[in-house]
Amino acid sequence: MVPYRRIIWVVLAVTALFALSPAEAAPLRQDGLRIVYNETVQGTITDSSSDQEWQFSGHTGDLLLIDLRANVSGLDTYLTLLGPDGSSLRTDDDGGDSTNSRIGPYQLASDGDYTIVAARYSGTGEYSLELKDLRTLPMITDGKPLVGALNAAHTNDYFLLSGDPDQPDAIWSLGITGDNPYALPYLSLYGPGGYISGTETAEDYEHLDPIVTFPEQAYVVVVSMNAGGGEGSYELRLTPSEADVLADGVVQEGELDEDTYSQQHYFRGQEGDRVRVTVEADGEISPGLYISSADRSVILFSNDGEFTERMTILIELPSSGVYLLEVIDGSYQGNRGSYTLRLDWQE
Repeated sequence: MVPYRRIIWVVLAVTALFALSPAEAAPLRQDGLRIVYNETVQGTITDSSSDQEWQFSGHTGDLLLIDLRANVSGLDTYLTLLGPDGSSLRTDDDGGDSTNSRIGPYQLASDGDYTIVAARYSGTGEYSLELKDLRTLPMITDGKPLVGALNAAHTNDYFLLSGDPDQPDAIWSLGITGDNPYALPYLSLYGPGGYISGTETAEDYEHLDPIVTFPEQAYVVVVSMNAGGGEGSYELRLTPSEADVLADGVVQEGELDEDTYSQQHYFRGQEGDRVRVTVEADGEISPGLYISSADRSVILFSNDGEFTERMTILIELPSSGVYLLEVIDGSYQGNRGSYTLRLDWQE
């Protein structure tokens, strides 16, 4: 299992690191394997055949998700999506559950035959490959619960979540209840840039909260069977989040300890707003501060590696909407301590 912070902040960097440019495109092998939307196929990775290529027909605007799951414990999967010209469009190592791989939501830019390369980071064994047409998924909406069921033969369900044009800066909470409250399914949220957040490492598995969506983007919620079992039915419910939103001039208190390496805060602003951010620790921790757009696609500030007990910075918001402010223990040692946080809008 990849640690929560590292998944959150490294996922985009990993994608960029392994992506090949069109100039580096490799010729397709034409393995003769085909897959269609909403189909699950099986394959085997061996030492003599370390990857397999599956082709599918895609069209401009198709919105898809690809899931590559090991059927044996010794296989650590690696996934690549190639365009019609053989160029690498997306790659993923551990974006799925545990050491499995997942790409999506991803929108195709042209018609043609695309190739999915099912490969390994390490190990051998059988795998399952699933190609989802996200436009056919059930939509999660406020006030309309969705139900499903998981078992050993059906370990994942997928749902589509879109931003509400009437509530462009809304913050949501996605709750789940099930037959076994001690082994509730995991929830994972994926956006255009890949993995955003999940409940796999949260103390409370009952809510994925908060969720910030943007009206022009599509998001995928994956419901996965708990590693401890948890077969049975479940219910999903989307409701407005009760997460605290930082206000102008109001001091917010927070605490970090050996079990809580980071605390997330949110604030709303308008394009061009100039905001002074002040964070001060009690001396037992040296806080790290990260400020980004809510989907983490745009980083406004990061002081990784330069931690002090008190800092004040001034930022200018590049667009209107919801922003994420995360305070972490800069030592990464699980030190216990408290801090205060204050935002002041400047004239």
